[in-house]
Amino acid sequence: MSRRSAVAAFAAILSVPVLLAGCASPSAAVEQSLAREAVADVPHTSAAIVNVSYNGSPYRQGVGVKVYIDRGSQADIAAAVESALKTMWTEFPVEPAHIGVRVVVGPMSSGATYADLDGVKMTEVAAVLNLDPGDVGLRDLLVERKELEQRYGPWKKPE
Repeated sequence: MSRRSAVAAFAAILSVPVLLAGCASPSAAVEQSLAREAVADVPHTSAAIVNVSYNGSPYRQGVGVKVYIDRGSQADIAAAVESALKTMWTEFPVEPAHIGVRVVVGPMSSGATYADLDGVKMTEVAAVLNLDPGDVGLRDLLVERKELEQRYGPWKKPE
């Protein structure tokens, strides 16, 4: 390999993080703000965690939100899910390909993360909210862009 080729290859490697930074997920501050908004108007909620996933392009950006509620009735859980879905769809700075929601009954523990496999089973909640029960995972309800558009209208970049 010539010196010129080696320099060009090295420059290309160094440019990858810069190119990826242009497609980065929202900042931690934005995620925290979205978490607060997701629970602000829902009765009996105490906290939330927002998790952003990025799968190759801005069109595959996903967001997950875990909501902590004080009461565990189906109505309370459904209200928390509905609020989280609507908030993430209308306030997320990039059009999400999907939104996942988890609900935990009880206080958020120190060091809690979105990846913790806690939370209520979402099968009944999906039925209450008239969402596709096929979207229910281990402890989350995953709603795809098409279903979000039908439910809340076309996504618009928040101002």
